Amino acid sequence: MNFPEKLKFFRLQNGYSQSELAQLVGTDRSSISRYENGETAPDLYKSVKIATLMGTTCEELVSERRCE
Repeated sequence: MNFPEKLKFFRLQNGYSQSELAQLVGTDRSSISRYENGETAPDLYKSVKIATLMGTTCEELVSERRCE
């Protein structure tokens, strides 16, 4: 899985809508959508915040390993 797929996987696993995650991260829903579509990527600060909210690490989010 790549970053966009993992972000969506973890978001759904944690029960967040795109809007809810966006609010917690300090961005807007369209940014989360663009991250999940692979159009752009969050900056380091937002990546750390996303990983923390998801109960994972930045390394896990960006590695090509499969989520279990």
